[in-house]
Amino acid sequence: MIVYHGSVEQIEKPEIREANRALDYGNGFYTTTSEEQAILWVKRKLGRKGGKGYVNVYELDETSILHLDVLHFTTPTEEWLDFVMANRTDIKFQHTHDIV
Repeated sequence: MIVYHGSVEQIEKPEIREANRALDYGNGFYTTTSEEQAILWVKRKLGRKGGKGYVNVYELDETSILHLDVLHFTTPTEEWLDFVMANRTDIKFQHTHDIV
């Protein structure tokens, strides 16, 4: 599976960094399966800072995540909303999932 990460920097080796603000899905390295969404994210970041942006492309071997705890939301359900709101409103909120 191909995934994309929009950024103002080229990132060869993704890292999970502690966030200094509340994020929708908690701390982590955010990717999308939509190249268009990654491009829009870069444009949004550049609108504030100017400069050069990048759409980093990675190939995810889906078999490598079979042993991980994956929380998958296919649609915006009440469970999804509760999860996002917990992350947005409590910077100390921690979940136990490897991938969301």
